[in-house]
Amino acid sequence: KRARNPDAVCIHLLDEFLERMATAQLPVLLCGVQPDLHKTLRKIGISSRLKPEQIFLEEPGVYSSTLK
Repeated sequence: KRARNPDAVCIHLLDEFLERMATAQLPVLLCGVQPDLHKTLRKIGISSRLKPEQIFLEEPGVYSSTLK
């Protein structure tokens, strides 16, 4: 939710983190994902490594994606 304008380093670190968690067989949930970040994740293929139910897009309302 706080990654509003991720740069290449941020995306690379996220990618490495997801790889480590997959190796450890630990699920990752992305919560409060903003449209621009979601577009970037789709464009570079990171979102394809996660199931749709692991990505919670930001919605109007306080804590809406967190509660989902």
